[in-house]
Amino acid sequence: MFDIGDPPFHNFTFSIKGYDGSEDEGLTLSTIGMATGKFRDKVVVVTGAASGIGLAVCRRLAADGAKIGLLDMDEPALDAVQRELADQGVDGLSVRCDVSRRVDG
Repeated sequence: MFDIGDPPFHNFTFSIKGYDGSEDEGLTLSTIGMATGKFRDKVVVVTGAASGIGLAVCRRLAADGAKIGLLDMDEPALDAVQRELADQGVDGLSVRCDVSRRVDG
């Protein structure tokens, strides 16, 4: 198991878009305030949430108080992640989908 704050993941850069269309680019985990409460009560949607980096991002954001929309194609793994986070008191919703397709079927 790994954490998104562990090397080499701590050097990933992110782009965050606001509802108003504003965008912050080139952010790292330290600049977006991971584990500082910046995401408390914010809604975050994570694709690939059931494994790998997506799962690590979910866990990290959950620790920071985010409400999480979990998206993944692997429904059993997705359900397990939602249960794990719910057991920690995280407010989340899981949706089985393939974000590479307009129509999931």
